[in-house]
Amino acid sequence: MIVQQAIGALSPVHAEIISEAVWLYPCFSLSLREVELILAARGIEVSYETIREWSLCFGREFATTLKRRRPKPGELNRSGFPGNCIQAASGGS
Repeated sequence: MIVQQAIGALSPVHAEIISEAVWLYPCFSLSLREVELILAARGIEVSYETIREWSLCFGREFATTLKRRRPKPGELNRSGFPGNCIQAASGGS
């Protein structure tokens, strides 16, 4: 994966910080300054401009990865739980 190769060249601590910042921004619809404040509360001083640059550089790849992990429409029924609920509600055995 391109992101892992690009981030992997950094130390594990830096890679984790970049991943967290890029993940927080789109997943929770936060502003760049809000992500900056969240990281500052954790003791990480990063400007919102840096977070913006990271998001432009790595954001698309993170979004693609998250979309790939998302379950397909029929996958929940294979686990048995939703199918059992629907079957019980309809009176089937």
